[in-house]
Amino acid sequence: MSGSDIGTADGTPDLGRVLASELPITQHLGIAVARADADVVELALPLAPNRNHQGTMFAGSLNAVATLAGWAVVWLEVARAGLAAGIVIQDSTIDYLRPVTLPAAREQLLAALARHRRARLALTVAITVGERPAARFHGRFVALARAGGTGRSTPDQGSR
Repeated sequence: MSGSDIGTADGTPDLGRVLASELPITQHLGIAVARADADVVELALPLAPNRNHQGTMFAGSLNAVATLAGWAVVWLEVARAGLAAGIVIQDSTIDYLRPVTLPAAREQLLAALARHRRARLALTVAITVGERPAARFHGRFVALARAGGTGRSTPDQGSR
């Protein structure tokens, strides 16, 4: 991607485009970017296409949206820094309870990526229904620098 491809100041339009083109599950699940800025990534997940036999949200869809939200945080940080990296999830756990909290480790992620050509970021993503927690996801994501190491990141790998 070029510098002009990052989209608006908050990154929302570009993130939505990248999710739709690079991670097609977002379209199948009906996931949309509600907000993406320096502090928060919010993805909207509609109930209808993700409903289970009990009429509630399917746990697999909650896990997918949590994984995608964590992936989006790492992708946005790498892209905003002008670095290129393929981003995959290394591991994760999820507790189905009932918020998306993001640790303030952005500087460490980008410094490690620039210095060591790879970096990890552990994230906790909370899913809420209104103000009530519905699920909590823990994931460790890895950013691996591509040849050249600069320029906007265009993901060629999704979550594994």
